[in-house]
Amino acid sequence: AVSDFSSAVLTQANKFPEIAHKIEKRDVEQAKRWEH
Repeated sequence: AVSDFSSAVLTQANKFPEIAHKIEKRDVEQAKRWEH
């Protein structure tokens, strides 16, 4: 089930690289916020 979910996420990321990039950027910003 997890592998199916991961492959689906990868498929979506390949279709919408700009969206994946925005999500990644947001996650990085949140991670930095938690560090401080």
